[in-house]
Amino acid sequence: MIHTRDCLTLVEPHSGWMWVYALKDGSLKELVRLHPKIDEPRVEKNDFSTVVIGIQPMEDDTLLLVVRPESVALSDDYAKRMAVAQSAATAVTVDPGQPQPLLSPENRSMELMDWAWKHHPDLLWMSFDPAKGELKECIPPPAGAKHEIRSMMEYLTFRWLPTWDGKVEFRSLEQLIDEGKRAEAMEEEKKQQSKPKSATKKKSAPTPRSGIEKNRE
Repeated sequence: MIHTRDCLTLVEPHSGWMWVYALKDGSLKELVRLHPKIDEPRVEKNDFSTVVIGIQPMEDDTLLLVVRPESVALSDDYAKRMAVAQSAATAVTVDPGQPQPLLSPENRSMELMDWAWKHHPDLLWMSFDPAKGELKECIPPPAGAKHEIRSMMEYLTFRWLPTWDGKVEFRSLEQLIDEGKRAEAMEEEKKQQSKPKSATKKKSAPTPRSGIEKNRE
């Protein structure tokens, strides 16, 4: 879920469907399908690849998305790919006398996904305004944005953040973790500084008595 000023957006990355809720009363404002051809019958068949690669909230309460174009998503039959992976895992070796380790469904699927990325690498950058329900392609894409993913490993390490001036920066997981820790430390320091300091009561010096009072004694 992504929280913006007036809305809460629930994103289902595989289908590219987004449910937008109003924060005021929790009502469903709309259901947005990033790719119209990926409808309910298609979702049931699951004959497409994951649509949403990444999504981040922006300073102006819009959402920046990087997705696979509709034609690319529909060209990769996920259900068929998994079926091939499963059959490969249960295949019989050619030479029974020399058994070879069977390829697991996970490894076979990874291999097929790598092939899919190499042959369908294109990416699309989009902007979505949950409050207005406006979805549009970013033309041109943000500065620093990548336009292709050509391997499964590149997909797994595809980590990015928008900057305050609308650009996109790619960083490793370690860098993001370190930056998160630094941000938490700075936030904690600000909280400590904003706490009211306990006032220490100074002892007042005794008031000297006048000369007349001293004489009276």
